[in-house]
Amino acid sequence: MATNAKKTPAETKEAAVKTEAAKEVKAAEVKAEVKAAPVEAPKAEKAAEEKKPAAPKKAPAAKKTAEKKPAAKKTAEKKPAAKKTTKKAAKVLTYEEVVEAAKKKAASANTAKIKYPVAANVEISGVCEGIFFILVNEEGKVSVEPYKYNDYDVYFRIDAEEAVKLFTGKLNVYDALANGILSVDGIAKKAILFVDAVL
Repeated sequence: MATNAKKTPAETKEAAVKTEAAKEVKAAEVKAEVKAAPVEAPKAEKAAEEKKPAAPKKAPAAKKTAEKKPAAKKTAEKKPAAKKTTKKAAKVLTYEEVVEAAKKKAASANTAKIKYPVAANVEISGVCEGIFFILVNEEGKVSVEPYKYNDYDVYFRIDAEEAVKLFTGKLNVYDALANGILSVDGIAKKAILFVDAVL
């Protein structure tokens, strides 16, 4: 039996050839599998490419959303218009407007009781400041000028906004005097005549 177990060189060579053949078959199978894998990869890539065109369809929708954003900007542009309206509402009173209100009041003055000239300076303060004078001459004519009269008989002090109310009839001169809104200095008799006639 020991002799039967020993392989002849021919048998050993034949076994080696079979082993080599088996290795080559195995290598060929591996190569075939490797070659088969890349063939499947392009199919996967094609499937992915077929799915990619769906993404550009979504992109235009995103563009449409982006196009809607300028509409929001237009809404934002409307806001400054509202601010302009607010600025118009908060108009600041000027010195010239106070003087003009005094001129309108002087035009309707009843100077019948005044027999001699009366000159009054009016000093305004607050939102605007300045001095102007109101002069009633011998003939009873009233003039208002945006200057300080040096030889005045009466001197009035009042807030600019309150002065406009006084000249437009929204504020009574006696209420203004009683509440300290209007203060008077000068010759008392002339001041009383002036207040009755002009203010």
